[in-house]
Amino acid sequence: MTIGSSIRRQLLMVRGSARLTMRRRLSSDASKNTPSQRSLALMLYRAVLKAHRDCLPGEMRILGDRYVKEEFRQHKNADAKFLPTFFATWTEYVSNLRSNPMFLSND
Repeated sequence: MTIGSSIRRQLLMVRGSARLTMRRRLSSDASKNTPSQRSLALMLYRAVLKAHRDCLPGEMRILGDRYVKEEFRQHKNADAKFLPTFFATWTEYVSNLRSNPMFLSND
């Protein structure tokens, strides 16, 4: 199992309702066998922002979105050895955020 396929599987579980759309996107990368790191990062970035939109109240969402944007920007050109941990940590964050009923958005 490659790192890309492991992260891809985790993202598919996290996204819930968007599973089919993501599978279609990932299948277009099937010729490469795994999606590029850039496409994985973009899918994860979108998943985090969607989780913020669905689960956080206004001010927390704004703060969280800014933090996520800066973190992903800083890791844009990160060494490949740091990316598996980065992806796994943010994937776990999205999963935890979605499973925590305390932070359901009222917006």
